[in-house]
Amino acid sequence: MEKIASGTISKPDTKKMTNIIIPVLVLLFNIFILISPNKIISGAKQGIDLWLNTVFPSLFPFMVGVNILGGLGVINYLGRFLQPVMQPLFGVRGQAGFALAAGFICGCPIGAKTTCDMLQNGQLTKDEAQCLLCFVNNAGPIFILGAVGTGMFKSASAGYLLIAAHYIAAILNGLLLSKNGFNRKGGAGYVKNIISLRKTGEIKTFGQILSESVKDAMETILHIGGFLILFSVIIEMIVAANVFGAFSELFSGVLSLINFPPELLNALLTGIVEMTNGAKNLSPFGVNVQNLSACAAVISFGGFSIHAQTVSFLYKAELNVGKYFAAKVLHAIIAAALCYVLFPVFC
Repeated sequence: MEKIASGTISKPDTKKMTNIIIPVLVLLFNIFILISPNKIISGAKQGIDLWLNTVFPSLFPFMVGVNILGGLGVINYLGRFLQPVMQPLFGVRGQAGFALAAGFICGCPIGAKTTCDMLQNGQLTKDEAQCLLCFVNNAGPIFILGAVGTGMFKSASAGYLLIAAHYIAAILNGLLLSKNGFNRKGGAGYVKNIISLRKTGEIKTFGQILSESVKDAMETILHIGGFLILFSVIIEMIVAANVFGAFSELFSGVLSLINFPPELLNALLTGIVEMTNGAKNLSPFGVNVQNLSACAAVISFGGFSIHAQTVSFLYKAELNVGKYFAAKVLHAIIAAALCYVLFPVFC
């Protein structure tokens, strides 16, 4: 409650509220572990299986490759060629194209990590990094086409539709948000280059670059795995507590009016928490415009599991988490709309 005293309005202390809510949630988490250890173990096993058999083999080689290219100074050379594209479209320097390519090819959260690394290395300004986060932290093509399209939906055409909606929406998101306050200075700032590195004696041998690249990639993949396993356990807890079912019951009247199945809402809510599990739960509903639009939204939003991984990088780089989150919500909305429009073309 707000209190009026001496002509001033004092707002509730949100920090104190957070200090109460978070310990309570953690306490409930630990109590659930004691009450239902079998469900916790089941959720953890699912997370480990997903990480070991899908995420690790698909992301680790790409991360090593991206790190090596960065160590060899390819970012600066690439910037010369991409400057005529990146500057007029997004208001960022050409080197930013490296983060864009990493995010499009490698998948989440590599786009965000590469952006933060480039900011900390002096290759981007803070405004440019904030701008890039609007559209570089995307799901990879191997995941969308292979794991989701062919693997889950048993349809390559569905995979191509999801790829088109996801990437076009990302570019539109970048074009829209880069012109509306996410990039204020348009690329001013100091940029390291290969010549200055040679002068200061900072150039490393290929052996050093390779060793550091593998080490950094391994640390990142373990970091991602930890969050994936944790959120798989959280999803198992939510399902056991029937939270999604209660939510569907609450809005059953609205769902019936728009002909939206409650089971589909449950799968969609799962995807908001963890993207891969959400897409998996959506796949049994088949290849139709409603289901694929929901899947496009889930993939483009990324899920809180991906956001938790990303936020850990953003805090180190001191970037605005709220702006990143708002951009991902907008990305999900645009992708769902595009999927709905493009469905007749692909399917």
